[in-house]
Amino acid sequence: MKMLEEEPLAAEKRFEVLFLEGGGFRLRSWVISFTLMLVAGFGTAVLTGPIAIRLPYFAITLSALLFVLFLPAKNRVKSVATCLLLALAAFFYYQWVDGRNLSHLTWDGRLASEIDGQSVHVSGILASPVQVEGDKASFLLRSESVVWPDGSTQNVRERIRITVKLQKEAEQQTAARLRRGDPLALQGKLLLPEPARNFGGFDYRSYLHRQHIHWQLSVKGMATVEHNRKPAFGTDRLLSYMDLSRKRLGNVIADLFPANQAGYMKGLLIGDQNDVDPEQYRHYSNLGLTHLLAISGMHVAVFVGAMLWLLARFGMTREGAQTVVLGLLPFYVLLTGASPSVLRAGLMAALALYAARRGQLKDGLHLLSATGAILLVWNPYYLLDVGFQLSFLVTAGLILGVPAFSKLLPIADKRWNSAISVAVVAQAVSFPITIFYFNQFSLLSLAANLVLVPFVSFVITPLGTVAMIIGLVSVSAAKPLGWLTAFLNDWGFRGVEWLDQVSIFRLIWPAPPLWQVLVCYLLGAVLLAGLSRRKDAARLAAQGIRLPDFSGRGRRLLTDGWVLAASGTLLVVLLAFSFMPNLLHNAGTVSVLDVGQGDSIWIHTPGNKNILIDGGGTLTFRKPGEQWKIALDPFDVGDDVIVPLLKKRGVRQLDALLITHEDEDHIGGLPAIVDQIPVKRILFNGTLKASDAAIKLFEAAIEKDIPLIPVGEGDSWQVDKSTTLYFLQPAKTAEVTPSKEQNGKSVVTLMEMYKRTFLFTGDMEAEEEAQLMYRLEESRITMAAVGRPLDFLKTAHHGSKTSTTAEWLAYWQPKIAAISVGENNLYGHPTPVVLDRLNDSGVVTFRTDKQGEIRARVTPSGKLVLETKIK
Repeated sequence: MKMLEEEPLAAEKRFEVLFLEGGGFRLRSWVISFTLMLVAGFGTAVLTGPIAIRLPYFAITLSALLFVLFLPAKNRVKSVATCLLLALAAFFYYQWVDGRNLSHLTWDGRLASEIDGQSVHVSGILASPVQVEGDKASFLLRSESVVWPDGSTQNVRERIRITVKLQKEAEQQTAARLRRGDPLALQGKLLLPEPARNFGGFDYRSYLHRQHIHWQLSVKGMATVEHNRKPAFGTDRLLSYMDLSRKRLGNVIADLFPANQAGYMKGLLIGDQNDVDPEQYRHYSNLGLTHLLAISGMHVAVFVGAMLWLLARFGMTREGAQTVVLGLLPFYVLLTGASPSVLRAGLMAALALYAARRGQLKDGLHLLSATGAILLVWNPYYLLDVGFQLSFLVTAGLILGVPAFSKLLPIADKRWNSAISVAVVAQAVSFPITIFYFNQFSLLSLAANLVLVPFVSFVITPLGTVAMIIGLVSVSAAKPLGWLTAFLNDWGFRGVEWLDQVSIFRLIWPAPPLWQVLVCYLLGAVLLAGLSRRKDAARLAAQGIRLPDFSGRGRRLLTDGWVLAASGTLLVVLLAFSFMPNLLHNAGTVSVLDVGQGDSIWIHTPGNKNILIDGGGTLTFRKPGEQWKIALDPFDVGDDVIVPLLKKRGVRQLDALLITHEDEDHIGGLPAIVDQIPVKRILFNGTLKASDAAIKLFEAAIEKDIPLIPVGEGDSWQVDKSTTLYFLQPAKTAEVTPSKEQNGKSVVTLMEMYKRTFLFTGDMEAEEEAQLMYRLEESRITMAAVGRPLDFLKTAHHGSKTSTTAEWLAYWQPKIAAISVGENNLYGHPTPVVLDRLNDSGVVTFRTDKQGEIRARVTPSGKLVLETKIK
C-alpha cells in the first residue's frame, strides 16, 4: 500500500504553536493560538464565584493542556508555557480593563446610592443618534460638567444615557432634529441603571457597564434641554453626517416600500432595526431567522465584490481597485450601524484586501482569528456580546466544519451538497448559543434557512439595494423595482408566518449552564473530526493509499470507533438532560416575580407542573388625542419580562393560569403569555370586567380553545401527589357575571406543598378578610385546619392599608410575607401601617421593590429555603 507523505513545513513556520487538522486541510499559526488563548483568558476572567481566585488558573491550565493534544510531542513543553503565558496575560488584561471601567461622578464623597435620584444640571456633547419612540427620546451624552444640588460643579467626562419624557407631540420633531456632536445642557434626575430584578432576568446595569455607561439621566420635556446651535467639530460631527446619510437612506426605503415592509427593508439594507414590526420580528425570531434582519458577512461580501467588479469595468487595475475598496469599507461599516457582526465582516474583508494587495492572502481561519484578536484587544467586552459570539462561532464553524461535513453527505451534486452543508453546520454551531440566550429552537429552522437565506441574500437584498440607490436620485424611477421587491417580500412573509403557526415544531429549551454549552461544542467537534478522518482514510484505502499518522496519539483516538460512539452517546445524553433538567428534581418552587406595580407568581410543583398566578400589567393613562405617545413596540410586562423568564426556566406549557381578578396590573401581561406559551386551563373568579385588557385576554383564550373554569369557595385541585390547591374565595356563582369592582372578588388560594402552606390573596380587602375568617371559624369550609400556622403569605393588594389587618395576621400567623410592589410607585405601597402590622406580628417580610424576585423552595423533607435576587 502506498504511503501519502506529509507535506514538509517551511523553516519560517517552525515557530508556530498550533496544529489543527480537519476538513481536508492543515494549518499552523501563532495567530490562531493567540486568539484562542485570548478567549480562554478573557473567559476565565469573567467567571465569578467562591473559588474565583483559583478557578481562572485551573481553567487556563486545562485549556492549555487540551490545546496541546494537537501539538507534536517535541514542542509540547514550550507550547504549554506559551499558552499559559498568553492566557494569563489575557486574564490580567481583562481584569485591568474592567477595573478601570468606573464612574468618575462624585459629589462631596457621597456613595453612588446617595447620588441616585438627585436632580442635577449636566452639560456635554451629544454622542449618538437620537431615537424617538412615542413619548420618549433617548440618546447618549458625553458630559463635560455636572452641577450638583448644592451648586458645586464637577468637570467630568462621563458617558450618560439620557431619556427625555416628551410632553407634547411637537417635541418629537424637536428631539429628532438633534445631531451627534451638538452641545447640550440638560436638567434632570440622575439614576443608577436597574440591575437584574429576577433570577435569570435581563441585567440592564451590566449591559450599560459593558458600554462604559454607569448613569442615566431622566429629563422631563424638551423645554429643559438647552441646545447650542454652534456644533462642536471632531469625530462626533463627522459621525453625524453618517447618521444623516442613514436617515436619508431610511427615508428613501420608507418611500419605496409599503409600511409593513419598510422597517424590514431598513434592517436588511442599512442595519436599522428600530422600525421593524414587532409581530414580524417575532415570526422571524421563532424560526431562527433574525440574522436576516441585520447586516452580516454576506452583505459585506456583496458590497466588496460589487465594488471590485464596478471599478474593474471602469478600467482600474486590480491593485488599485483593492485599495479603493479598502478605503471605502470603514464608511460602509459605519453606514450600516457598526454592529459586532458588521465589524467582524468589515475587518475580515479589510485584512483580506490588505493581504491580497501585498500578495500574502491566507485562509479564512487566519483572517477570522486576526479579526477576533484585534476586536477583543480593542474591547474585551465584545466577548460577552451575543452578536459577536454568534458571528465568530458560526463563521469559524463554516470554515472548519463545512469541508468535513460535506464529505459525509451522500449527495454528489456540489451545489446541493454545499448548500445543505452550510445550512446544517450553521444551525449546529448556532444551536447551543441560541438556546443559551433565547431558550427556544424551531425544528423548522433548518428548512426555513435553507430556503430563505438564498432567497433574501441573492434576490431581495440585491433588488432592494439597487432600488434604494436609484431612489436616491429619483423615487419615481425606483418604484417599479420597489414594487417587484415588495411583491416577492409578501410571499416570503407569508411563508414565514405560515411556518411559525406550526407551533408543534417550536421547542422551548431551558437555559443550560455554560459548561454544558462548552462540552456540547467539544463533543460535536470530536464527532465531526473523527468521522471526517475515517471517511478520508476509507476513501484513500480504496485507492490503495494509507493515510500517514503524522498527528500523534490524540489524533488517532479521534478515529477509534469506541471514541466516536462514546462521544455521540454523551452528546445525546447531554442534550436530553439540558432539555429536561428538572426530570430528576423533586423539589417545589414558588416565585413571586418582580413585575413592578403588579402581581405575578410562578409555581413549579414537585410533579413538574407549572402554574402562573396573574401576569402583571403596566397601567397607562391616555387621554383622547394622545395616540402619539404610543411607541411602535411599547413595553409589555408579559412579553418583555414574564415570557422570557418562563422560557429560561423551561416552562413549555402552563398547566393552569390562575387569574385572581381582572384589574390591569394583574392581567395586562397575560395576552402575550397566552399567545406564546400553551395554557391547558384558565381558572378565574367567575366574573367579567368590561375593560379592554379583560376582553382582550378572554378573546385570546377562546380563540385558542383554552377552557375557562370559574373557581371559588369549596373548590380544590390535586395538582400532583405533593401539591393541592384549596380555593377559599369568592362565593361560587352559577354563571359568569359582570363586575366592575374586582378587588373584593379576588380568588384566594391556599396551597399545600410537602406539608408547607402558602396563601395567595390577590387584592382582597379588609371586609373580605373578615368574612373569610368568619366562614373558616364556622367550619363552612371543610379544610379550615390545613393552613395554620401559615408558612408563606402573599400580602394582599401590594401592601395597601385597606388589607392585611391585625386580625388577619393573628388568625393565619404567617412566618414569611411577600409584598409584590413597584419601586417608587405612585400609590405609596406598601403603606407604613401594613409594614408595622407585619413587624408587630413577627412576620419576616420581603418586598419585590427592595429585593426583586422572592423565591421559596420546598424540599421533599419539607424544608423551606427562601432567597431573593437582590440581597
